[in-house]
Parts: sequence; C-alpha cells; structure tokens
Amino acid sequence: MTRGTGTKYQFDERFLSLSQVDLEGFTKSFYFGKNREKQLQRGYNSSASSVFDDYNWRFSKSVREETVAEGEETFFAKKNTFEKEIVSKIDDASMKKCFEVLNKKLKDFEVDTIDLSFIDSNAPFDSAFLSQKLEKLDLPVTTLGSGVEMIISLLFLETLAALSKEKIVVLIDEPELHLHPHLQEKFVQYLIEFSKTNQVFISTHSPYFFKNCLSNPQIELLVTKNTDSGISVENTGLQFGIFPWSPSWGEINYSAYDLPTIEFHNELYGHLQETQQKYSIDQVETYFVSKSITKSKKWAKMKNGQAQQPEDVSLMTFVRNSIHHPENTSSGGYTPQELKLSIKELMKLIKNP
Repeated sequence: MTRGTGTKYQFDERFLSLSQVDLEGFTKSFYFGKNREKQLQRGYNSSASSVFDDYNWRFSKSVREETVAEGEETFFAKKNTFEKEIVSKIDDASMKKCFEVLNKKLKDFEVDTIDLSFIDSNAPFDSAFLSQKLEKLDLPVTTLGSGVEMIISLLFLETLAALSKEKIVVLIDEPELHLHPHLQEKFVQYLIEFSKTNQVFISTHSPYFFKNCLSNPQIELLVTKNTDSGISVENTGLQFGIFPWSPSWGEINYSAYDLPTIEFHNELYGHLQETQQKYSIDQVETYFVSKSITKSKKWAKMKNGQAQQPEDVSLMTFVRNSIHHPENTSSGGYTPQELKLSIKELMKLIKNP
C-alpha cells in the first residue's frame, strides 16, 4: 500500500482487528485468520491479551485491598505454600542446593536473594489458558483441533462482550477449516443468530455456509471471481433461481465455485424434460434440433454386451447418457470441458426456452 507521501506501508492481517482499547461505545473487532490460535494467545492485538490484562488489573487491585481475618492466610502465603507443593513433587534437594549456591554468589555482588516462582503475583493471568479437564490432565484447546479452537475462541469472546454489553464486529477467514460438515451446519446457524445483534464478515469456500445464507434477506452474499480485467464482485441474487427448488448443491458449486458436477447436469437435463414435457430421449433431441443445436457427438447403445450402430446425438444427450450408463464405454467418455459446455447450453435453454 502506498501512502500519500509516496512511501510504502506494509498492511497485513493484524490490522484487521482494531486495537483492543477500552473506549466506551466503540465497537470492537476480532479477526479470525487461518491461524486459529491467535485470538486465544497473548500477543499484538490479541483478543485474549485485552481480556487477561483486564483480569490482571482486577486481581492486582483486589490483592492490594485484601484484608484477612485472624488466623487466615493471605494470598501470598497461599501462593508460597502452593509453590512449595509443586517443588516437593520433584527431587527438591538438588534444586535447593542450586539456589543456595546461586544466592551465595549473588550476595558477593550485593544482589538480594532470588527464588523460583510459578505464579506472577502482578499478572497471574499471563500464563492462563483455556483448557478441557480430562482426569488429571488440562488439555489446552489448541490440542482439540483448529476448527473447534476457533469456535471456542469466538464463543468465549462473544460471551464476554455480551456480559459487558459491547458491540463487536467479527471477521472470519474460511470458518469451515477443519470442521466436520455437521459442525459447519451448526456453526453457520450460530453465526446467523449472532449476526442479529453484531456484524459478521466471512470468506468461505463451503457450500454449507453458502446454502444456509442464500435465502436469508438479512445477509449480503457476494461472489468474487477472477476475470481477465481483474477480480469481479457479484451479488449472488443475480446467479441463482434456475430451479423452483433453488439453490441446489450442484447449482451452488457451479455458480459460486465454478465447479461443474454430474449432479447439476442431471438436474438441468431432467428439469428441461419436465418443463418442456419431452419425456423420451428422441423427443428431447427433436427439441434440441428445433433450437438450432447440432448433433455433434455419436452414441452407441449396448445390447447383450455388444455395441450397436452409433447414432448422432447432441452434446447434452451424450453427456447425459455417459452419466447414466457408466458401463457403456464404447463411445468414449466426456471431458471436463464438455461437461461444463453442456451445462452452459442446458442453462441457456432453461432460461430462454
């Protein structure tokens, strides 16, 4: 990115999250990139950093104002007991000897005695992490899979925002990564509900997200495509609705991801037969000819395992027959380019019968 002064400015994904500063009434943004660990780790612009920094401040304030009844231990006394318990689980004699020798040497340099600490009394939440308890183990959420980790992170942040009555903006790059299709379905429903009170931006290649969002008038669904002149952005409302039951999985894969499938071809061919009331292949072929479509391919039927005399057929019927009769290899198969071209021709006929 070039500044107005002509100098270069390096922009990266870190800046997709605004600095997590506490400004009353100011919407916070959270960016979930492909590295799902970022939001749950401390670091620059990390969501966890702002949360744990707040917890550290509250803890420090509470300890400073702490009063204990007679006979009760202060936090620091409990901390010392706990840390001694940790050390006792190992061969503490060698550790004790190590620090005795070290402190003796430090004394010569007029340095006060040091010891080993496991909890930072000023910032105990710096070493905190979200975990799942399993018997005697604390499993960090980073071990549960990056897809699940992202869901935990988002739910954690959303819960905190709800409790503090904050508005947030969430940006997620490919939320489907490492998520089972069943979880993708559940997650997209959660995001739809979540977006009623917050703003959500996602980029996705998942047909599950696409299909569940397409019929919702409150969701702006855009498709980006690479063209000779650059990247184009199109509203999906202009691309769907070819069937009464639209969108189908085949329609989504073709229109959104430029992926022609045999399922979509079957849908198109069958729908054309139904709308034009051409129920036999001969009737369909006659209809194609009436629309100036040439019979550019040859198809040989099989009878008792023997190929019959090849017949001239249209590309669409050739592809249809090849899909429906994979056992018939006498006529050769269709290419991916032919499948795509056949789908285009069928779509033209359905839109302009």
